Amino acid sequence: MAAPEPMPAHDLPERARALLDMWFGAPRDPLREERREVWFKSTPEHDSMLRELFLADYERAAAGLLADWEAVPESTLALVLLLDQIPRNIFRATPRCYASDAMARAVAERAMARGFDRQMAPAWRLFLYMPLHHSENLADQQRATALVASLPDRRDPEHGENRRYGLPYVDVIERFGRLDVLVNNAGFAGVGSIENTPLDLIKQQFDTNFMGAIHACKAALPTMRAQRQGRIILISSIGARIATPGAGIYYASKAAVSALAETLALEVAPLGIKVTAVEPGAMRTRFAEAASLKVAPFDTAYDNTVGATVSMMRSRDYASFLHDPAGVAAMILKVAKLGDMPARILAGEDSYEMGTGADACRSASDARWEKLSRSATVA
Repeated sequence: MAAPEPMPAHDLPERARALLDMWFGAPRDPLREERREVWFKSTPEHDSMLRELFLADYERAAAGLLADWEAVPESTLALVLLLDQIPRNIFRATPRCYASDAMARAVAERAMARGFDRQMAPAWRLFLYMPLHHSENLADQQRATALVASLPDRRDPEHGENRRYGLPYVDVIERFGRLDVLVNNAGFAGVGSIENTPLDLIKQQFDTNFMGAIHACKAALPTMRAQRQGRIILISSIGARIATPGAGIYYASKAAVSALAETLALEVAPLGIKVTAVEPGAMRTRFAEAASLKVAPFDTAYDNTVGATVSMMRSRDYASFLHDPAGVAAMILKVAKLGDMPARILAGEDSYEMGTGADACRSASDARWEKLSRSATVA
């Protein structure tokens, strides 16, 4: 289906047109009906831009002052975007993200009842169905999954992203009636100097280690909020607390996971949801095998630092430092049953020794530089 042609200016509200052009691209843009990465992988700069451009429009929509936008398919979709997608950007990580979800769902329902969705390009239609996916009602989520799966996927019509959309969580809820515990263990590492590590390898680690945790949490939280109960366990690493030459990017991505867990725990505690970042040490997994671990070439200037780490990981003795992951798995089960889950917990004797040692050194450094630190506060 070709991208919808823009309607005459007198039929399409100017602000609706501005939002559609920003979200999907300008009229006759060849990518106007294609998926855009920024839809689901935003940045602080993009969120700020949306806030500046559309906050006033959102406030009017949330106050019910844009009902006339429901006259035609394009402006109806713009209204759904204002009520459902825009607040997730401009109010990110605050309760206002979800404040207009019910309104968005109602607008989407009326639009589908009038057949507006069938007049839109598939990439546009996805956002008309999104309020059903964001609903805390299982029937709505099932319907969203079916509707999105019916959309053609240009990249892979038979097995594309649309065919998988929302299925894992719907399947769990359908089978068990609820979602009690989420454990996210996605991760891989790249080793190399920070200076020489390619940007794409840095991005891959953050996309897997950090954004993987983000996507898992965002998918599970609506159901857990509806239940007023749930446990989220994110597998981080001892690397969130220590430093090792050559592992800077991996450690940074895992430190982000631990920081995420601490903040998310505060946000969802009033909703009956508990969150923990588990920080294990070295385990006998396939983590350090060539198929998983990527070593980026580095300058000889780093031979004594990064090179020492790489040599250690490739040595025969490295295996002697690794522990059976069954111990960590058993500990995770214990954590999931705790009445008072910690936001972060070290896992394993090596992790505990290294983690508490690093924390002690950090505290000692803070104390040493206390006077200088306090001097930054000027009355």
